Amino acid sequence: MLTRRSALTAVAVLVSTCSLLPDRALSADTPSDAPDVGALLEKVGDAYGGLTALTECPGFRARGKVHSVSDGVNGTLKLSLSLDGALRVEIDYPNRSETRILSGKLAWNGGRRRQRPSDRSMASSVRLQYHRLAAPFEIVATEVADLEPDGISDEGWLRFRRQWAGSLHMIYEIDADTGRIKRTRGVIEDGPLEFVTESSDFRDVDGVWFPFRMTTWVAGRVAAETILDRVTIEGDFPSRTFLPTGSGGDI
Repeated sequence: MLTRRSALTAVAVLVSTCSLLPDRALSADTPSDAPDVGALLEKVGDAYGGLTALTECPGFRARGKVHSVSDGVNGTLKLSLSLDGALRVEIDYPNRSETRILSGKLAWNGGRRRQRPSDRSMASSVRLQYHRLAAPFEIVATEVADLEPDGISDEGWLRFRRQWAGSLHMIYEIDADTGRIKRTRGVIEDGPLEFVTESSDFRDVDGVWFPFRMTTWVAGRVAAETILDRVTIEGDFPSRTFLPTGSGGDI
C-alpha cells in the first residue's frame, strides 16, 4: 500500500497519457486538447502550496465560528485534524455542545464532556467530514485510476468521484483554471443524504493554502456557514485528542 508521502511523490512524475471529457470515461480517442488528469493533479498541488508543503504537513488545528441555519444559532468551532486519519470537531452553541471524533476506523459523537460510539449513519458523516477537510492533501495523493470522471458542474468545474471505505464516495469539483477544489459532495450509497460544501476565502498558512469560509448543504438546503479565524499547522497532538472523553454528559 502506498503511503501518503510516496503517493505524493508518484503524482509528481506521472506520465501525461490520460485525458478526459466531461461525462465520458477516459479513452484512447479523447481529444488531445482535453484536460490531462495527471497535470490537473499537479495543478491542484501547486494551488495549495506545492507537493513539498503538502507532504510535510502532518495536520492542522483550526478555530472559528459556525452559524447553524437550521437552528438559527451561532456557535464557536475548534477542530484538530491529523492526516493519519483522525479528526476531532467541537462546536459550542449557547445551549448545547457537539463533539465528533474519528480515529482510524472508530468514531464517536456526543456532547463536550461525553461521547459514545457513533451509529453507522453518524460514523459515515464524520468520515465524510474528515475527507472534505483533508481534500487537497488526499486528492493530490490519489492515483489517476482511482478518480472517476463525473462530468462537469454548472460553473464549468471538472468533477471527479472517488470511493472511500465501504459505501462512501467523495465528488470533487475542481476549477481547472486555478486548481482549487471549489466544492465537495459527500455521498453515502445506501443513505438518502448528500453533504455538499463550497469553499472560499483561501489563505496562506505557513506555505499551505486553506479555505477560511465554508458553506454546507444537507439534503439540498443550506445547513451551516463556517468562518475560520485561525488555522495552524500541527503535528504534535496530545495523546487523548482523538479519543472520547469523560463520563458526564451535557446533551
